[in-house]
Amino acid sequence: APNWQGPYAKASDLKDPWGHAFGYQYPGQNGSFDLIFYGQDGKPGGDGYSKDVGNWQ
Repeated sequence: APNWQGPYAKASDLKDPWGHAFGYQYPGQNGSFDLIFYGQDGKPGGDGYSKDVGNWQ
């Protein structure tokens, strides 16, 4: 919307379903920015529920 002044999300509101922060990189390696969800374990890498998912996939 023109001249949008908020509301904006607080950093504390940007959590995955397990309560971990999302990874964010600007500029991104895969686009203008990268947003990554690290899965259940909250760490890079992993399989199953701990698999990483990025906005470029």
